[in-house]
Amino acid sequence: MKHLQLDDMQRYLFLEGSNAFAYQCMGAHPCHRDDEEGVLFRVWAPAARQVRLTGDFNAWKRAAQAFEMHPQG
Repeated sequence: MKHLQLDDMQRYLFLEGSNAFAYQCMGAHPCHRDDEEGVLFRVWAPAARQVRLTGDFNAWKRAAQAFEMHPQG
């Protein structure tokens, strides 16, 4: 399955609360990038200064996986 980007209409519907397909671009999705397998995570956290991912896979190290912020343009 291709992971969708939030275009202007999808973003509008998401913010309105009526985007029935938001699950296709938000959340966690297996991915392949630069010959490596991984997981793509997308979250909606407009007021957050930082978002980090911790778990058994990184020994619960808080600084291990910081999310990158992408402008909403």
